[in-house]
Amino acid sequence: MGTYGTKDNPRILLLAGGIEFQRADMKLSSMDTLIEQEDKHMELLVDKIMSLKPDIILVGKSVARKAQELLCEHQLIVMQNVKLKLLERLSRMTGAMLLPSTDTMIQQYGEECLGTCGHFKLRLVQDDPEKSTSAVPQRILRTRISRASTYAYVQGCPPERGCTIVLRGAFRATLKEIKRIL
Repeated sequence: MGTYGTKDNPRILLLAGGIEFQRADMKLSSMDTLIEQEDKHMELLVDKIMSLKPDIILVGKSVARKAQELLCEHQLIVMQNVKLKLLERLSRMTGAMLLPSTDTMIQQYGEECLGTCGHFKLRLVQDDPEKSTSAVPQRILRTRISRASTYAYVQGCPPERGCTIVLRGAFRATLKEIKRIL
């Protein structure tokens, strides 16, 4: 079990869409021109995002490789492909607005679209291979390599906004059944 990516009192930005380059026209262009356009667009988009000074960005869709590199240079925590339902819960818990895209966020909302919490941390949790109830026959590699999951802990939010229950310890099938009941 390892902890990484911790922040105290982070400024959190929630995006339902992705941080990607959308090519508008269907004309034939050279690959170099397209790459140059995408790089320029990503730089402008990341500059817009950075003007808000977020510490953490959670994105509902994918984040382009160039945008990931630029955001990494600013030492931001970026999580992509986060489920919409989870983004909605995080919006409620942190007070952040769930923005549909990055295009209009700066002009319309400014820094008021950001949320916060007392403490944020990412934690890598190894699954116990002995408690896996997979129907797939056990192979040599499967028995030696255990899976890991990364959990994001958002702590220090007002208790009236909700809570999270972490279920651990039982067989995977049992945990799934408990989750379904709750």
